[in-house]
Formats: sequence, structure tokens, C-alpha cells
Amino acid sequence: MEILSVDGGATKTIAVVYNEDRTILGVGVSGSTNFRNVGISTFKRNMLTAIKKAEENAHVNRIDEYTFALAGMKDSKKSSDKIMTILNKIIPNSKISYYNDGEAGFYSRFPEGKGIVVAPGTGMVAYGMYNGKKERSSGWGWFLDDEGSAFNIGMKALRETTKSMDGRDERSPKFKEFVRNYYGLSADRDLINIIHKSKFDIRGIALLAKFVSGFAAEGDVVAKEIMNDASAETANAAISLYKRLGKPEDIAISGYGGVLRAGEWYWNLIKKRIDDNIGKRKYKVPLYGYEAIIGSIVMRSISLGFKIGDDEINSLRNQLTKFIVNLNIEDRREYLLL
Repeated sequence: MEILSVDGGATKTIAVVYNEDRTILGVGVSGSTNFRNVGISTFKRNMLTAIKKAEENAHVNRIDEYTFALAGMKDSKKSSDKIMTILNKIIPNSKISYYNDGEAGFYSRFPEGKGIVVAPGTGMVAYGMYNGKKERSSGWGWFLDDEGSAFNIGMKALRETTKSMDGRDERSPKFKEFVRNYYGLSADRDLINIIHKSKFDIRGIALLAKFVSGFAAEGDVVAKEIMNDASAETANAAISLYKRLGKPEDIAISGYGGVLRAGEWYWNLIKKRIDDNIGKRKYKVPLYGYEAIIGSIVMRSISLGFKIGDDEINSLRNQLTKFIVNLNIEDRREYLLL
């Protein structure tokens, strides 16, 4: 039996073909499938691209069932119905299971169904479960919330840049010089036309976060301030879940997402704020964003009656890494930032 699982968010979509023995057979990647950000037509195109690449890479002629872990799924009945309608047209007459991307990401770290996961990627969501109780924090979208996300970090950097360009805050001349070069500005106020396009470039702004984290690691005062704020908001999401789950003393915390690639120093900031507020916790090492697809494989395997633990997850990580390394370099750079 061959299964195809898809994890789709605001920056990338990754599809993985595997069998009932959890042997990965093929991987495909494409752009965003967050329909709120990119629209329905782009959603369809990127979804089909990721699926087709994974199937071709796996050299299979038939997929027995599909799982989709997507941004927007289970946010509301309206958004869930919209996603399911689209996918049933893309792959008609197929057996399909649907997950929220945060839910699947949770199981990539806690297959036993007990823990808290923070997921600062392009957007931001946190997901917790304890004794069957499920809670979610953040994930309200870029306009309302998503503090701690790459997009939020990028927007704060741009705001600080405008202050620097005006002379309202001269603590970090590095920001304005970087933005001028990054966008190729001939005049500072050309930035207005670049940012205020008819289609707001959420992914493009989120990509700035990796540069902000790099400046912070080098000691830039403004970048450190932005990353400190982001780490605090990420920690606050975990703290709120801990309280809403009844303050269980034996619950562990982990994470996944592109912002965590800033390095161990950033994860340590998050952990310190959590420990300072609710006491010292147990932690699991966070994963990169694309590894959240493992959660979909875990959830489907559990539904088939398999018991999954850390050894199985580490095996899936190793298998996935081998396929990611062998993707063509354009896909790795464009969609995975590798």
C-alpha cells in the first residue's frame, strides 16, 4: 500500500510517498498552499506540483490513500469545507484524511499524544495535548497575530528600517543599508511601492527573518530586540497552553519551524522565558520546518494500528533528509531555503 502525505503552509508544500512499513519512497516540494495568502488557483497549482513530483520521485503508478495537513484546515467549518472541496476535485474518488498543519506538526515530536509544540514558521501556531484534551494558541493569521513568526519578524525589521531611514532611530544603520541592497532601492521611499503591491508578499517579507536572526547573532542591538520579542511571544504561546491544559507537571515542550533555524541560542531564549514563568520544563530538540511532514506519517501510522516512538521518528528523519539532500538545487533553495 502506498500513501501520499502533504504538509502545506505559507512558504512551502512538501509531499511524501511512503508505504505501510514507513519506508519513504519519494519526496516533492513546491510553493505555498495557504489559500488565504496565495488564492485558490495558486493553491491548486502548487498542490498538484508537489504531488506530481513526489509520485515521479517514488516511481509509483498508484496511490492508495492521501493525507493533507494544511494551514486553514479545521480553523473553521467554512475554511475546512473549502479546502476539502478543492482537493476532492484535484484527486477525485480518492481516500483522503485531513489534518491541521499544527496538529500534524505536534505528532512529529509527540507521537504518544502528550506535549506542547510551538511552530514559528512563516506564520505562528502552538498546539498542545494532554490526557486527550487538545488546545491551540496563536495562529490567527498575519493581519491579526502570528507574533513570533518569520513574517512578524520581517515586518518589524522593515518598520525599524523606515525609522533608521528617517533618522528617528539610528541605533542600527545596518538595517537600512541591508534593505537598500536587498530590494535594490534607488531611493529610500521606493520601498513603499515594493511593499504595497496589489498582492501582499507575505513569503517575501518572512524571508527577511533569516537575515534579522543573523544580525542578532552578530550582536546588532535592534535585531536582538526583535528576536527577543519574537522568542517571548513564542514562549507565551507555550505558557498559555500549559495553563489551559491544567498545568500538568510532566508535560514536555518542543517545536518546529524555520525561525528555529536561527540556532540553539534562539531556542534557549524561548526555553528560558518558559522556565522563568512556569518552572523548569522537559524539552525535546526542535525540528526544521519541512520535517513537520513526519507528523502526518505518524498520525496515519497510528490510525493503522502501529505504535510509534522516538526511534521510528528518528528513522523517518534520516530517510527524509536523504531525499531532501537529493532534490534538485533549485527546489531546495526556492522552497526550503537550503
